[in-house]
Amino acid sequence: MPVTLVRTKWSSGKLQFTDTSGNVLFEIDGANLKTLFQENIEYQDEVVHTSVVKETISADKTLDAQDVGKILYVDTDAKTITLPSTVVGYVYTFVNAGADGAVAINISPAAADKIMGPDIAGVDNKDLINTKGTAKKGDRVTIIGDGSLGWYVVAPVHGTWAAEA
Repeated sequence: MPVTLVRTKWSSGKLQFTDTSGNVLFEIDGANLKTLFQENIEYQDEVVHTSVVKETISADKTLDAQDVGKILYVDTDAKTITLPSTVVGYVYTFVNAGADGAVAINISPAAADKIMGPDIAGVDNKDLINTKGTAKKGDRVTIIGDGSLGWYVVAPVHGTWAAEA
């Protein structure tokens, strides 16, 4: 059953991701959280927080462990970023770096994985898409792997992102 609403809470020094019934889907130790998320990151042609590694993507790319925690700026239209099979705690942030209405982004999970979040039903092997027609420079989304079902949208989403039909 897909999870359509994920909640977060702190409990015993851990950030827990729960479903609407309060069942813990997965959790991250607070000591390790700093390496997963960086505070005060905003996109306005550059990353404000200088300790974050950024990379510009101009071609199709398959992500791996070396890309965890990066801010990935996609600046070329119709590129697909392929996610590895879900791993607990793997975090990726994607930013549309193209001009308004110029760059479509497809984030593609492994065949057995879902991308889940508000208004994203979570269906195996369906992309998360920032469509060209609605895209704005700076649209962004952050996802985290749960090691089981797939990927959860965990940070505020900027712009319009939708599940593949």
